[in-house]
Formats: sequence, C-alpha cells, structure tokens
Amino acid sequence: MTTSFSGPARGILGISTILIPGWFGFSYANPWIIAILGITIIPLYMAGKWQQWMHAWQEGGAPAIGKGILITVPIQTLFVGLIYLIGLGIGALTTTYTMAPFVTQSDLLIVGVFFVAASIISVLIVFSER
Repeated sequence: MTTSFSGPARGILGISTILIPGWFGFSYANPWIIAILGITIIPLYMAGKWQQWMHAWQEGGAPAIGKGILITVPIQTLFVGLIYLIGLGIGALTTTYTMAPFVTQSDLLIVGVFFVAASIISVLIVFSER
C-alpha cells in the first residue's frame, strides 16, 4: 500500500537512483564508483521488497538474508554499471572530459550522502506502509 509519503519518496529515490550513476558516467568518474554505488542502492531494493525480506528472515534467519544479499549485490551493481555506461556514452558524445584516475573525495561524499538519505527514506517508507 502506498501512502501519501511513500509514493513521492519512492519516485524521488527511483529518479535519483538513475540520475546519480548516469551523472558519474557523464562526468567520467572513475569506474570503481560503480561497485560503491551498487552497494549503496541495496537499502532501496530491500525497502521495495520488504515483505519478501521479512519472509526470508522468518523462514531462514540470518543465513537466508546473507544469501539474498550475496545475490542482490551483483545484480544491483550490473544495473548501476549499465546506467553508468549510458551516462558515459552521452558524455563521450557531448563533452571533452578525460577519465578520472581515482575515485575522488567529492565522489565519495556524494555517494555517502546518497547512501544515508536513501537508507533513512527507505526505513521511513517501510514504517509508513505498516
């Protein structure tokens, strides 16, 4: 059930989940940012499938959650990588940037803020739908 809070929150998080990796690709950020972002969006996935994660916890406990996360990480990382490559392609057509040799502190700051915000909003979505 979508509440007056969770509907717009899901929309904002969905758009930011696509725009942030795309922007990193467009700005030629170091590709290692893909792995970091893949882990960052796991709370969003877990909030979207909260009932399934709760069922896994009830049926199998911590090992079931661990297996679920091990399956989720590569899938989310592939998703982020695809969006990154789309942004990289658009950047290659429209800009003259060069690839960053390292993941910069500003990149990590953006990912960290996104992770904290996504985690908090994911928790709020889960609790607002109860």
